[in-house]
Amino acid sequence: MGSTHRNHQFYHLLRKLPVIQQKQHLPLGIAVEPVWKDLWKRERSLDRDLLQIVADIKFRLQHNGLNVRKKYQNQTSDVLCVHGFDAVEDAEHLFWAYPVARAAWDFFLPNYRSLLQPEVTWSGVVYLYGMVFQPSALLRFGSHNMLRVFNVLRCSVLYMLWLHHNDCMMNGTATNTNYVIQRAKAYVRLHLLRMCLADNTSLRQLSQRWLPNTSTTKSTPPPVAHRV
Repeated sequence: MGSTHRNHQFYHLLRKLPVIQQKQHLPLGIAVEPVWKDLWKRERSLDRDLLQIVADIKFRLQHNGLNVRKKYQNQTSDVLCVHGFDAVEDAEHLFWAYPVARAAWDFFLPNYRSLLQPEVTWSGVVYLYGMVFQPSALLRFGSHNMLRVFNVLRCSVLYMLWLHHNDCMMNGTATNTNYVIQRAKAYVRLHLLRMCLADNTSLRQLSQRWLPNTSTTKSTPPPVAHRV
């Protein structure tokens, strides 16, 4: 009897607890949280084209699961960009805003911008927000084919930016824009050549738009920066 009474008391205490307010989804600098069920259904379909190791970085980014330096503010004051820029290293800075990232996106996106009505944004890279295609592009290529190619571009760039970040932080490698672009080109070319073999005329034509710009040149590894 006493045990039952205590259980009832505990239950009523739980009922009196204040409602936990759901925090706004802002860890990636994107205010609107996606409809996760719809997002993952689309992403799983797109990632069938990719090497798993390339798709994994995008998946971890979408979950805010990459250990950019901002996450360690409770452990260290050194949260600035590992590449030496005077900015807090959050995901948006590392993968979108800092100059090496901007150079990589500016290399790969020009051909894609002609297919879109708005510009590609950070939220478009992470969650495919705002990806509204030109009517003429929709008729010629189809929305799914254009998303497949964009997924190859974004995942290849994200993957190389993350690898270079880790090389700079852990191995003392010097920041090198050309190295990032050349390595990302190799991954893009690998995936697009495979897409050109698909029994899908629109996808082949779309993939071939980038292939002349992704012929790889020999790139030497970036030098090691001897830090004091």
